[in-house]
Amino acid sequence: MKQEIDQLADRHLRPDPLGVLVEGAAAHVGVVRVSISTVMASSRGGQHLAWMLVNLLCRQFKVVREILLDIPAVPTLDAVAPFGRKALLGESLLECVRLVSREHVGARLNSNADLVDISLGIGNVTSSGAEHWNLHADGWRYCITSSGGSCDAAPSSNLAIGPYMCAALAAGEVFKIFRGMRPGRGASIESHFASAWTLSTSTTWDELEDGPQAHEVGPLPHFYFAGAGAVAQAAAACLVGSGFKGCATVVDQDSLDLSNDNRYVLSNLSNDRADKAELLTTHLMAHGFSAKAAPVWWEEFAISRGRWAPDADVAALERTYQFPI
Repeated sequence: MKQEIDQLADRHLRPDPLGVLVEGAAAHVGVVRVSISTVMASSRGGQHLAWMLVNLLCRQFKVVREILLDIPAVPTLDAVAPFGRKALLGESLLECVRLVSREHVGARLNSNADLVDISLGIGNVTSSGAEHWNLHADGWRYCITSSGGSCDAAPSSNLAIGPYMCAALAAGEVFKIFRGMRPGRGASIESHFASAWTLSTSTTWDELEDGPQAHEVGPLPHFYFAGAGAVAQAAAACLVGSGFKGCATVVDQDSLDLSNDNRYVLSNLSNDRADKAELLTTHLMAHGFSAKAAPVWWEEFAISRGRWAPDADVAALERTYQFPI
């Protein structure tokens, strides 16, 4: 029978069908330092980036051994930590690691340890490490660069979109290095500037185009989560963290289990075996969405003739097999 750590690491340690990654991976192979400037730590965008980055790193079971946190003593802002929120940002990050990974991934706050394998600096900060990237995000825009000198202007937007994209790229770089890439099959990012609004890249931050803010969009019309797994949780976290409101139906008959907990960003080990649709619906409703769970597979939902519809108008569409997105 597999141990808990083996189940948690199962998905990302399976053989790579594309042959990009090296075969196998040593248990607990690397230490990562996450630093954030006071300017970035005092902003909601900077906190979004820090929280999601740590959330993704501590799910790399048998790949990341420990996360060292260099975090100013600033209060945790609203809508930043979907779970484990504490008074100070550093404490919230520690609690995130504890809830997600317990003893499987270590975390220390403001440690003086210098021996790290990779360092990630949010804002214009420097840190020791064989590999180092600076990260910045604001609104729909984000960048990751290994050449230093990242922008350190305080983000003007409260959106989580750019920060989450930046966190995902940085966590991916950590995984590529620790998990290992075959020679000639991949490379680390040197400099990447992008806009999630235009789906375009640039060579400088100032050339990136930002998109609308949540208050400019207004309430989202009714939509569906056709499945409440990893993609749906990430989408919901992004919508809620960004301050969007709206109405949704969450469709899924499955429950969480240890073999896929590593990629569900809104869940932690206390949610093991929880109903996916109910978990996601509860999160949406706690943050201003109108949401309803449909605990069935999509095939059954599609022919349910509006059984779980939130109102008569949606029910009428569903009875004619129309599911607007």
